[in-house]
Amino acid sequence: MVKQRRESIGLFLQGNRPELAAKEEGEIAVLERYLPKALGAAEIEAAVREAIAETGAGLRPTWDASMKALMPKVAGRADGKAVSETVRRLLAK
Repeated sequence: MVKQRRESIGLFLQGNRPELAAKEEGEIAVLERYLPKALGAAEIEAAVREAIAETGAGLRPTWDASMKALMPKVAGRADGKAVSETVRRLLAK
């Protein structure tokens, strides 16, 4: 729900509707009080490294296995896109 509201804010600002964007920001503030603390970039990277080590990832089929092992551990605390980008970045090294 927060992600949807963030997207709406961008659209409202593009449409020159700051009052609607402010309303969405207020709703985000309420929702965030009920969400678990989000993981930071360093915490996501640590979780990704752990999943890569567990699954022996490196090739595409094992990349999928890493994501499958990782997502339940970070569910609700990290954006899937951020996790996916971190996995790709670490496996590209």
